[in-house]
Amino acid sequence: MTNTVKPDTALNPMCEHESGVGDANRAASGVETVNGVDELIADAAAISGGAKSVFSDLSSVAIAPTALVGQQRIVTRVPVMKPDKKIFFRAHPTEMVETYVIEDKENRETYYVLPELRDEIVAQGLHRPVLLARVITRQGVNMLWPIGLSVDGRSNPWHETAHEARRIAEKYWIRIVPNMASGGYDIFKALAPIDEPDWSKMTFQQLLEVAFRNRIISSLDHPVLKSSMAEPV
Repeated sequence: MTNTVKPDTALNPMCEHESGVGDANRAASGVETVNGVDELIADAAAISGGAKSVFSDLSSVAIAPTALVGQQRIVTRVPVMKPDKKIFFRAHPTEMVETYVIEDKENRETYYVLPELRDEIVAQGLHRPVLLARVITRQGVNMLWPIGLSVDGRSNPWHETAHEARRIAEKYWIRIVPNMASGGYDIFKALAPIDEPDWSKMTFQQLLEVAFRNRIISSLDHPVLKSSMAEPV
């Protein structure tokens, strides 16, 4: 007569009992053993000090809508410069002003001159009459473009093509590239559609205040003037 040996349980009668108990417990908890995942969950629950996984109720770990923190970028610098030749931009149709500025070319800074100092500045030949035109780049950067104004009615192709570019930029996204051979700017219009510019982030006055913060010449003792002014001989 041949004896049939049951696998595992024949060697250890307790295995059958323990296996049955484990299956019953898992069935009661609704958790199926998959590669020991239930044991890992049990370990995680023990570590966290709870009787169950902290992720058993996902609504309790999600961020409530009221807890989301919004943010708004604070503009601390407004460039006063010609738009880069690689950047598409638009020009505001009405926000611009003709005024005098002084350019510190060594430090690449532009200063605004108060009206009461202009006679002395003009007499010294330090002034630059410009149209400060509001422009905005495709990336949403607000800028002031100082476009030179003609002096004594003399024509200047650089100024003329710059003013023409500004007028075109009122309706189209463009970029300008210096053309040394022709002595002016080549104007290129964007072919791909670009969204209309959003001018609502700052008013023109705010733009001017930020652009010339700490760069207003209000006295003849200003360091930028003192380094350039001289007495008549």
